[in-house]
Amino acid sequence: MTRRRIVMLLLAAIVPLIIGGIIAGIAIWYQSQSYVTAASARVSGPVIQVTTPASGRITWMPFDTGQTVTAGQTIARLQIAMPIAPNSTITTMVTEPIEAPRAGTIIRRYLHAGERAAAGAVLFNMVNLSDLYVVAEIDETHIGLVHIGEPASVYLPAFDQTINGVVNSLTPATNDLITAIAGNPASGAAASGSTPLIPVIIDIDNQGFPIVPGMTAQVTIQVTH
Repeated sequence: MTRRRIVMLLLAAIVPLIIGGIIAGIAIWYQSQSYVTAASARVSGPVIQVTTPASGRITWMPFDTGQTVTAGQTIARLQIAMPIAPNSTITTMVTEPIEAPRAGTIIRRYLHAGERAAAGAVLFNMVNLSDLYVVAEIDETHIGLVHIGEPASVYLPAFDQTINGVVNSLTPATNDLITAIAGNPASGAAASGSTPLIPVIIDIDNQGFPIVPGMTAQVTIQVTH
């Protein structure tokens, strides 16, 4: 085999590899400039707390976790001591209804019928499942690429499905600082050498899936320049 033929064969083998590497590099560069992937993400929603208006004994509380209630619906009754007249020290027991401030699904129950509750005690945590969103944690080195209104794809492992989303807002603080402000500086401290993450709120179209708060998600945001 002549030297020229050997060179030609080597070029035939190497050139496609070089071209393939260049194409792959361009694709990776384009991906990094056009898409931002969240380090982690979870489904969340505005939590509604139902509290007691005064101290007393719960006489009726039939609802439990997972049940749905409507706005204004009586979800508990509280027996409280009320003065029989202004400035009177004599009291009488009256039963007050406690209503759901808005429609939602109960995600946690704290007390039960027969128990006493202090004024302002939390009876239920509720969330409206139609108001859910995804909190995506974005590396601070990429947050400058993300803007409100940009489309996002949200993959839900629970259903092995991808749904559409839109960037609603960017939290004006890193995740570790938010945790520290919430009262736990130790857990809010970023790990040594780690890059701070910034929570980004993604509005989602749940497309009829039974999505609930706390589910994990994988978020990719299509960014514009």
